[in-house]
Amino acid sequence: MSKEIKYGILLCAYDSIDTVEFCVQPWLNRDNCIINAVSVPFKDYEVKGDDGTQDVLKKYNIPFFEEPKFLVEADARNMSLRYLKQAEVDYVWLLDADEIYNVEEIDKIMKFVESQSYIDWFKINFKNYVFDNKRWTDGFCPPRIFKTEELGEFYWDNDISFYKKASKEEVTRQEERVSMIIPKGLAHVRHMTWLSNEKGKKKVEYQNRHFGHNGEHCCSYAWSHDKNELI
Repeated sequence: MSKEIKYGILLCAYDSIDTVEFCVQPWLNRDNCIINAVSVPFKDYEVKGDDGTQDVLKKYNIPFFEEPKFLVEADARNMSLRYLKQAEVDYVWLLDADEIYNVEEIDKIMKFVESQSYIDWFKINFKNYVFDNKRWTDGFCPPRIFKTEELGEFYWDNDISFYKKASKEEVTRQEERVSMIIPKGLAHVRHMTWLSNEKGKKKVEYQNRHFGHNGEHCCSYAWSHDKNELI
């Protein structure tokens, strides 16, 4: 009898009340999934407090880290990564609270991943919704699923290290390992990201602080204070 493949779902969910419930529902009650969440504001993300996101996590009995606050994104994810590695999952799957999968997409991705045992990590195609719930852009394929065998820790937002074979000290970056993009025909996942609302405004501010240098504007979008909308 073959061993069931286990997935550790590493959820980042903070200040996400508009989407977090839609995000988590298709992942619940899956025997092959363990969900753990990081619910802290990242460094450079200026918010006054949680908006009710943590109440949703409690409602669905999803364990989460809420301290310390204002960590860099990699350090925040590493808290949950360690938890999931201790649970001895076979893959870690990154999930942000604005990423809305459906059950069919999850099933198809899992079947595909399990058919590609020689691949160390996978990217997923997202539909980046912009301005409203109708318009979207294509071509966003971030790293999302990582085989835990020889897996190290995050060193940047979605970037992770791997241990070299037979070594727990020498590491390689993920770019040096075998990867693949999940075909768009299998899953093209909704990413409710650049919307013209208060969350979109905060995201522009965060990206300019997080990625910019010396005050340089580095985000593809901006917030129009005159029109009070994303542009």
